[in-house]
Amino acid sequence: KYTFTHIQFDFEYYPASLIYAYESFLKKVKNRFPNLHISIALFPQISFNKKYSAFHNFKILAPVTDSIVLMCYDLHKPGTIAGPVTSISWAKKNILYTLKYFEPKQVWLGIPAYGYKWKNKSRRASVVSSRKIAYYMTRNICRRHVSQTIQCSYIYKRNRYIMYVSDNVTRKALKKLAKNYSLKGTA
Repeated sequence: KYTFTHIQFDFEYYPASLIYAYESFLKKVKNRFPNLHISIALFPQISFNKKYSAFHNFKILAPVTDSIVLMCYDLHKPGTIAGPVTSISWAKKNILYTLKYFEPKQVWLGIPAYGYKWKNKSRRASVVSSRKIAYYMTRNICRRHVSQTIQCSYIYKRNRYIMYVSDNVTRKALKKLAKNYSLKGTA
């Protein structure tokens, strides 16, 4: 019905047992629409929860896709301990792993424009936008973390809060990393 030239699939949080069904699905789409550019979003494979990343088996998926978005974010997120949403060194390790299976021109580096805030060492976290982090930075409760994200911590009404948020400096560093490895770009 439509004449799309490019399609992006973003299937997340599926069990590894479904990888061959995903591969079969992608093959069927490619066979039915041979001129369609197929792109898929993939979780990082290094230091990412294997329960989720195993479904994105690069070896199996590389032959059946034209390009990918390597989602180098949610290193820490709701359900994990407090920590950076991304890290330049972590992204670099994942890029190097990815380039074993994909050509640089096939890879878009997915980068975050947000972060998370945890309360009292809970594993529950809420999203904090990059725009909101400017407010916290003016209050002198933040510093640049080794990950290159902004880390802020403070106490409010006897509760301790900690957040890690990607900002312009983080995104510039990730864009530079993508350029250094000749990736297609960032997303």
